[in-house]
Amino acid sequence: MLEVAEARNVSLHVETATKHPANPLMERGPEGAFDQDRVFNHGCVLLDGGKYRMWYGGIREPRGGEPRPPWYDWIRCGYAESDDGIHWKRVKTRQVEWRGSRDNNILPFFRHSPLIFRDDAEPDPRRRYKAFYFWNSGEHLDIARSGKYGKTWDPRDERFLMDLFTSADGIHFERQEGEVVFPGEQARPLSLIPQSIFRDEREPDPQKRFKGYGFSSLDLRRRGTSYIWSPDCLHWTAHPELPVIDPAIRGTPPAAGGPTGQVHDTVCFPYEGYYIALYQDQHDPLNMPVELAVSRDSESFRLVLPGHKVIPVGSENEWDALTILPTTPVFRDDEIRLYYGGGTERREAGGAKRWQTLPGLATLRRDGFTSIRLDVKQCRGELTTIPFQLPDQRHQLHLNALCPSGSELRVELLDASTGKSLPGFSSEDCHPIQGDHLDTMVKWRGQEMPNRRVRLRFQFRGADQSPRLYAFWF
Repeated sequence: MLEVAEARNVSLHVETATKHPANPLMERGPEGAFDQDRVFNHGCVLLDGGKYRMWYGGIREPRGGEPRPPWYDWIRCGYAESDDGIHWKRVKTRQVEWRGSRDNNILPFFRHSPLIFRDDAEPDPRRRYKAFYFWNSGEHLDIARSGKYGKTWDPRDERFLMDLFTSADGIHFERQEGEVVFPGEQARPLSLIPQSIFRDEREPDPQKRFKGYGFSSLDLRRRGTSYIWSPDCLHWTAHPELPVIDPAIRGTPPAAGGPTGQVHDTVCFPYEGYYIALYQDQHDPLNMPVELAVSRDSESFRLVLPGHKVIPVGSENEWDALTILPTTPVFRDDEIRLYYGGGTERREAGGAKRWQTLPGLATLRRDGFTSIRLDVKQCRGELTTIPFQLPDQRHQLHLNALCPSGSELRVELLDASTGKSLPGFSSEDCHPIQGDHLDTMVKWRGQEMPNRRVRLRFQFRGADQSPRLYAFWF
């Protein structure tokens, strides 16, 4: 609602994504496989040259009598592909030995949180795909104690270790060692693990060309969203005021974070001039749906209607009943695909409970993170924007809107200083918008919009069902 000056009988709604009927999209691996217990324990999906590609965290928990290393040593990265993004096949890469054989789909290097993006602005095709591993707190301590994983780290340093992997094909990677530094007087958190990284072409500062957002643990009781930046994907700097999405300000009234009130995993991505964040609202470890936040500058975020879910957990006994692990969306012409990891506990034949995750898909219409609707029991309403200058040579107003039968939208063009309708551009001069449109042009009796500062006033009309306004642009 940052562009809204006044609203009467209308309000903002967070849209809940529609879960796909084919969910879950993959099954757990067979007995003894690296992904026997969990598939998509974090991961990412790209639509790449018409093909869907998935990199996912797979886990097989040690059974009784087997060696039991730390949990972060259980995780491997699996690779899968799909023609339609719904039906997936594990693709054998034959790079990593598992139980004496390389006949599997495991990729090397990636452990806790597979994180990959295609960098189309990269001039070197050998570095087109960029992947990342940020070492967690347990791994850092193991490295400090024993040099585990062939690395060194001093706990007194105000930095964390990370690795950058580059590839021409997204399967065969080369590794470089990097770091995350914490400058100034801020304290280094317990851990920091991004779930999303992107190249930000809108950013004027070349030192912040690449941006990463995700999980951070300030201590064992307070988790929130981290934000780091880099000029080259190797040398990362943490924002001086972490977390940028803080559980302490989520509630009304604000409350200190703790085991029953934390912001856990977060993905963030640029979208139509904004930065959209999807974050896990952790009520408790067994209730972690996904909610929405937004920023104009990539640093200061507003929580959008806390408590309203973009992806809710499933109902009791469903495969995603306890947690939703968000990923950066896949954008298509008509929809936004939100791939996620859904988690629950399953009961095995012997009665023991074991955690499982599987990949799922939920969808929104294009621009459909939120909508403006009539308030309950209201048949008419209005929304007026703040003043703005009409764009040069782009004097056609477009809407993304859904107007069910019996409802409509009209738009007035107002003089910014007087608030009066411009001749030929009143609501009576506007052809009503009806039906379902991802992109429809508003038409008035007036022939040409004037080149001046204006406001827009949207009029909502509906008896039984409300129109929904998702977006407008010139």
